[in-house]
Amino acid sequence: MKEHKKQECLDCSFSSITCPILQNLECLERKWTLRILREVSAGETKFNKIKKRVKGITASVLARRLRELEQAEILKRVTSNSTPTTIEYAPTEKAGRIFACWFENAT
Repeated sequence: MKEHKKQECLDCSFSSITCPILQNLECLERKWTLRILREVSAGETKFNKIKKRVKGITASVLARRLRELEQAEILKRVTSNSTPTTIEYAPTEKAGRIFACWFENAT
């Protein structure tokens, strides 16, 4: 289990455990996460399409990473009322800011 030390994060009043910047960085640095976000930013929103495009990721790891991105409020899960029910993942405003940084620095 990962041990967290209570320390001040930069010059803010948050401990390293509750610092929102560190929490987001820890989420983003996990294996596969950036590749998943790349696919979502390119318009892939369905689980199976993301899985197909991210070569080598297992379904269980993809599901876990998508849940983590939901909890970090980077992606939101959208369930349709149609039959059969479809589940898609949409970027949140926070994801939009992340994507904007990527695209701004890509040129």
